[in-house]
Order: sequence, then C-alpha cells, then structure tokens
Amino acid sequence: MSGYKYQNFITRFSFSQIYICRERFKVKKILFLAGDLNNSGGTERVSTIIANALAEKKYNVSFASIFNGDKPIFSVSDRVNLITLINNKRKIRSFFFIPLIILKIRQLLKKLNPDYLIVVETMSVLFTLPASLGLRTKVIAWEHFNFVSNLGRRSRDFSRKLAAKYCYRVIVLTDKDKDYWLSGTKHKNNIISIPNPNPYPINVIANKNNKIALSVGRLTYQKGFDLLIKSWIDVTKKHPDWKLIILGEGEDRLLLENMIESNKLSDSVFLKGNVKDVVSFYKDADIFLLSSRFEGFPMVLLEALSFGLPVVAYDCNTGPSEILEGTNSPIVLEEDVKGFSDSINNLIENDILRKEITLKSIQKSKLYLIDNIIPKWMRIFKDEA
Repeated sequence: MSGYKYQNFITRFSFSQIYICRERFKVKKILFLAGDLNNSGGTERVSTIIANALAEKKYNVSFASIFNGDKPIFSVSDRVNLITLINNKRKIRSFFFIPLIILKIRQLLKKLNPDYLIVVETMSVLFTLPASLGLRTKVIAWEHFNFVSNLGRRSRDFSRKLAAKYCYRVIVLTDKDKDYWLSGTKHKNNIISIPNPNPYPINVIANKNNKIALSVGRLTYQKGFDLLIKSWIDVTKKHPDWKLIILGEGEDRLLLENMIESNKLSDSVFLKGNVKDVVSFYKDADIFLLSSRFEGFPMVLLEALSFGLPVVAYDCNTGPSEILEGTNSPIVLEEDVKGFSDSINNLIENDILRKEITLKSIQKSKLYLIDNIIPKWMRIFKDEA
C-alpha cells in the first residue's frame, strides 16, 4: 500500500473510530411520553420508576405529558425534566384534537432532539409515528396491556400493528404477551419482553397469624371481585374467623356491597376503598388473592411477593403464570370459583405450605428489583449494563 493510500486509510479509520466512540459514550437523550403523569395508575407509577432509574444512570431524561403532568402523584427525580404539551384538554375542539397533539409532539422532538422517544401507551403511537417522520429520534412503544385484550377499542389493535411494523422497538411485559405480538403482527423482530420492576423492597414479617386475606385493585369487572366474593362464601363456611379485605375503588362498589349483604358476609368481607398506607395492609395479611379476568402485568403480585405472601390467582392473560412461576402459589383455571375457594382453604389449613411459599416468593421477588430490570432497558440503548 502506498504512503498516500495508507495515510488516507488511517485517516478514514480514525474518523470512523472517533464517530463510533462519540456515539457510544455520549449522554443519551431519552424522552418519555404519557397521557397525564398526574394520574395515579400503575402505568404512571411504573414509568416514573423507570424514568427515575435511567436518570440516576446519568441519562438525560425528560418526561412529557400530553395533558397536565405538572403535579405527578408519584415521586419524580429532580434529574427528570417534566413537560406539559397541553394544559387544558377541555378547551380543544374535537376537530383539532389529533392534529394539535401531533404538532405539539413534533415541536417537542425538534426542540429536544432526543435519541429515543418512549411512548408509554401504544395507542399514542397514532400520534408519535407521524410526529417523528423524518427525524432522527427512535420511537419505542411500551405496551402495558396484553395483546389479546383491546379494552373495547379497535383503534388499539391498529396502533399495535403500526407499532410492530414501524417502531424501533416494542416493549411488552411478559414472554407470553411477546408470543401474542409475534403471531398477531407483521413485526420486524423488534418485540422485547421486559417485566415491570417491584416498587417495594423485600419486606417480610415472620410468624403472622392475623387470619387476613388481602386483595387490591380497582372495583371493576376486569378485577373479578364478584368472583372473589363468590369463592369467599365457601371459605367463610369453613373458616369463619378469617377476614377478606379488598382495597380499591371503582364503579362496581354498589354491586359488590349488595353481594356482601345478600350473602351475609358483612362481618367477613370489607371494602376499604382507596387507602394511603397500602404497605401496612400487606404487612398484616397472611394470604394475597388475585381474581382478575384479564391483566397486562399485575403489579399487585410483585407487591405481594415482596412481602412474602402466598398467593391464589386465576391463570388469566397475562402475568400471573410467569410472575408466580417457581413459588408454588396455586394458580387456578380462569373463573373456576370452586377451585379458587378450595385453593384458599388449602392454604389456610396448611401452615407449612404457606411458609414454604413465603421463602420461594422472597427469592422470586429479587428478580424484579429495579437493579435487575434497568439493565434490560439499558441494553436497548446500546449501553453496557
């Protein structure tokens, strides 16, 4: 090789290496986008945890809400920049709704020039894909529901197909849901399963005998508390000294109150509504019950594991079978009310089994600590975990 060609090769090699190194080690800009961070749902809670953790890892993190988001319910790190796109939804005429959101998102992307846009709900892909056309930002869709359920909106099915085909990555919460996505979309091998992190540290109280079963969730059809109360009728016949406490609020409260009264369960089943100190209820409980008809990724199971609680759950789509795998907690066929009550009675009557499940639950809970989850996100951004 001549001196000129050699020098030219070295120059080109050096420039390419410098570019690769610069891209590899520069601080990545990450923008989260949610509907309204002021909401108190599980989606807002988890996305806040991930955003905070990435900020602690020295990423440049911003969190935008389409509406409001200026007073988040969950604690946001000082390192995370909060952004509101639209202050008052009611002032927007329906005709201008979609184009205005797309325009606002595009203006924000041009201003911040993030490396990655994490869309917290796949429905918002309908806004972010047109908003990001021609820009360098990679769009990541983060699905929080299971693929089988569209929650009564066909537009959700359409947005999922768009996300699979055009987004840089799609993050789902379970391997089972990943399989649903792979079989139900024209994907580009970009579907990744990353579970949600546990919001609580491991916190186990030994030798409890409070005779309390706990369930937590919105009082809605999805959560199946009507099924749970039907199962509890048989439980209270065998174990009248045990109590069922249900935390949460929702549109099914009157229905559930009537079921409790008509089945004479007022001294056994208690609807406590929304409470601030959920932790104290986990600490007092001996057993946790999940009666959902469907889920995306039931965070309450992670919470129950962190407190070492034995669980009885329906094998609904999706989450319980993966989260409880290896713990020996009983998983019951969907809506099998008799099987559910039999499993509860078996746990109540078997102290040794409950203690064995507690030990296994503690070990399983460690897998969902934030320190074990955040490296999976970092690998998406081409960083070493």
